[in-house]
Amino acid sequence: MTYAALLAAACLVLAIPASAEDDDPPLGRHRWGRLWVTPRLQLKDAGLDTNVFHTLQDPTRDGVVVFGPRIEGVLPAGPLRITGAGFVEVSHYRRVGDERSTDFGGEGRAELDLGRLTLFGGGGGGEFTNRLSIDVDERLRRQEKRANVGAAVRFARRFSLTAQASGEVFTFQPGAFRIGGDVKSALDRNTLTAAGQLRVGLKPRSGLVVTAEVLEDRFFSQRVDIPRTHRSYRYLGGIVVRESASGRLPFGRLLLGIREFPETAAQGHPSYRGPAASLQVEAPLGRLLRLRGLFERDVVFASSVVAVSTLRYRNAFVYRRYEGGATLGLPLGLEAVGSAGFEEARYLLPYPYPDPAALSLFDRLDHRWTATMALTRAFGESVRIGAQATWTRRVSSLPLFGYEGLRYGLSAEIVP
Repeated sequence: MTYAALLAAACLVLAIPASAEDDDPPLGRHRWGRLWVTPRLQLKDAGLDTNVFHTLQDPTRDGVVVFGPRIEGVLPAGPLRITGAGFVEVSHYRRVGDERSTDFGGEGRAELDLGRLTLFGGGGGGEFTNRLSIDVDERLRRQEKRANVGAAVRFARRFSLTAQASGEVFTFQPGAFRIGGDVKSALDRNTLTAAGQLRVGLKPRSGLVVTAEVLEDRFFSQRVDIPRTHRSYRYLGGIVVRESASGRLPFGRLLLGIREFPETAAQGHPSYRGPAASLQVEAPLGRLLRLRGLFERDVVFASSVVAVSTLRYRNAFVYRRYEGGATLGLPLGLEAVGSAGFEEARYLLPYPYPDPAALSLFDRLDHRWTATMALTRAFGESVRIGAQATWTRRVSSLPLFGYEGLRYGLSAEIVP
């Protein structure tokens, strides 16, 4: 009965004429009642990967094709606005059959504007096989679930306060890492986050922001006899500039602060208190050139759960990432996109290497460089075709943990 009532209500909303909104800019490619929908068929990659498994010695080369449909929707209904998206993505390797996969996922968000009060919530999830981070070289099959709910209150003309609670669950298929260790014990995780944000407006597009977060990570499949639940804190403050209506002015955010892990190694977790940062900026230069930059620093749990003799702990690393890119419009409808990035992972505790039953004499420190170039051309509003190449190189203080590879191919997108 409940599902039937919800379906009937959705049909009623979609059937309501939207004559008052006919002059508003389109929110998608197609429209049914109040609902805007944009379907896409994407060929993300059709080419060659020179190092499928990210290994230093005897890298494996193989042809790869990544393709699938995606759909996005927007439903404005007075003070309520609902957005959502879903996709299916097939990765086909010509020779390495174990790397083939079919990923799928979806997400949605609803916002209810009640004047000075805005309520919001959403969620999503799916099944994925892409690589997680600089710390994990394997493509690991996993399920993800996410949900969040919150409220924003505006005081006077310049002050606003936002409170949000969110959760995410990662559940991996059983397996073992190539260097040893149980996947589920290391990575199955449920993270709960409570966050608050205070914003003070300076100008119509900019404001000062202060945020505070409490994070609780529970590794529910952990086998090592150490605490499964770890709590940490993140405090940031800085400035945020929203994108202008014309899209021709710089915008972004700069947040600086502190990240704190209060536990100690004796409790099975590294202790850390140090700087955290998040920088994102985009700067249009004229009509043809757009620059973007990114920097982030944080602490991330590692995939290693260590049990050596009587020592038990879960490792973590300080993560730094720099990235810069540019998009340039060219004659004949061409568009060039380039980016370059650098990542660093500095592990807080010793690493079990080369023998899983002994700790390494080296402190693990990984550096990874990436560079991407792409050239695309649009044919009308429905078709875009291009080519791209991505080079990746990682250097590690642990022998044999480095690798280098090049992936290149064709891409295409059709929007019916």
